Amino acid sequence: MIPIIYLIIVVSWILLMIGFKMKDFSLLGIASFLLMTVGIHIATNGITDGLVSVSNLATQALAIVHMGVGAYVITRGGYEIYKDKF
Repeated sequence: MIPIIYLIIVVSWILLMIGFKMKDFSLLGIASFLLMTVGIHIATNGITDGLVSVSNLATQALAIVHMGVGAYVITRGGYEIYKDKF
C-alpha cells in the first residue's frame, strides 16, 4: 500500500505547477504551505510505510527541499504582489 504522504507530495507539486502556469497566487500559496507542512512532517516523523519508518539523510534532504521550495515560492509571490501594488 502506498503511504498517503506520497499522495500529498504529488498533489502539492501538481498544484504548484498549475499555479505557475495560471499565474494564480492563491494556488501558489496553498501549494507552498502544503509543501512546507509536508517538509516539517517528513523532517520530524520520516516517511512511514505501515510499521516501517524510514528516516535517514535522504528523507531529511527531501524535507529541506520541500520546505525551501515552499518558503521561496510564498516569499517571492508576496514580493511580486507587494511590488505591483506600490
